[in-house]
Amino acid sequence: MIELFFDILEALVVFLQISVFATVLMSWVSPEGKGSINEILHQITEPILGPVRKIVPPLGMFDFTPMIAIFILQFPVMIIIRFLESAL
Repeated sequence: MIELFFDILEALVVFLQISVFATVLMSWVSPEGKGSINEILHQITEPILGPVRKIVPPLGMFDFTPMIAIFILQFPVMIIIRFLESAL
């Protein structure tokens, strides 16, 4: 049961990480942000990227928010892996 929960959590984190990465790629391809794919990606990633953007301001032309968001998403998964490895 715990393994199923972890697998679902890990799949969700991977999906969010891929979505953040796709948002970055789409910002290079379509900087205007128009199109249905951009809108869907924005709806998926903005709850993650929005709060991080409020804390971390852009540095010139560079926005490190997606990279920080991916690290933030990965951190709880690493803690859960360590916990499950010690419990099993």
